[in-house]
Amino acid sequence: MTRKVIHVAMNGVTGRMGYRQHLVRSLLSIREQGGVPLEDGTTLYPEPILVGRNEQRLRAVAERHGLERWTTDLDEVLADPEVDVYSIRRSPARARSPC
Repeated sequence: MTRKVIHVAMNGVTGRMGYRQHLVRSLLSIREQGGVPLEDGTTLYPEPILVGRNEQRLRAVAERHGLERWTTDLDEVLADPEVDVYSIRRSPARARSPC
């Protein structure tokens, strides 16, 4: 069985929905189950990269879940060739306003 790590940059994980639903109940749950098995025998294994504005909160979330990668530098993450997926979680009020 081959394991393929996919690096998922997650922006907004210090908020309630981004943290509970997207990080804990989705990506970390998939990791705990060993990844997502594909028909060809490969297993996709997500490796979260936490992104946000508040260094202290990001560090706390990363330490709580044993995650190594986190940053407040969005440009660095977007330029990183290892990042396979970029996910952003914004509150409904912020989602309606222009970036």
